[in-house]
Amino acid sequence: MNNSDWQARLVAALLYLLPLTAVMPIGVYFFQELPFLLPLFMPLLWLHRFLNFPILSFISLDTVLFFVVYGLVVRSDRFRRSVRVNGMQALLLSIVVFISSLLLRWAGAAVPLLGQVLANTTFIGIVAASVWGMGQGIRGEVATLPGISEAAQIQVR
Repeated sequence: MNNSDWQARLVAALLYLLPLTAVMPIGVYFFQELPFLLPLFMPLLWLHRFLNFPILSFISLDTVLFFVVYGLVVRSDRFRRSVRVNGMQALLLSIVVFISSLLLRWAGAAVPLLGQVLANTTFIGIVAASVWGMGQGIRGEVATLPGISEAAQIQVR
């Protein structure tokens, strides 16, 4: 394995930190039920706080990072296709987190139990998908995520 191959694998894996950090606030019910797991996720909570630092009143660092990844990784020919597809999948997972957080605001206010179930399902699903994506990225492969992979393949030229 040459140096550029290892760097591409590392980039592909690190891209999945975007959805992992984005889903951290949704894990509040999960951590209430399983508080002994909180120390394992603490670095991601710190990274989430850092990435949500507001640059302007309506734009945070994670929003800028989202568009940087899209423009400089996903749409760039400088990276291998596997890195670009993994990057698009990470961005799509981040979009899923955003939509889920909107649904949580509405569902959680109307039916609290439904909000908890949706929050836990989203948290566990995004964590599992991101960890799987990181593992596949380190192996130099594209993670197969139902529904997400097909959309990512279409978006990457």
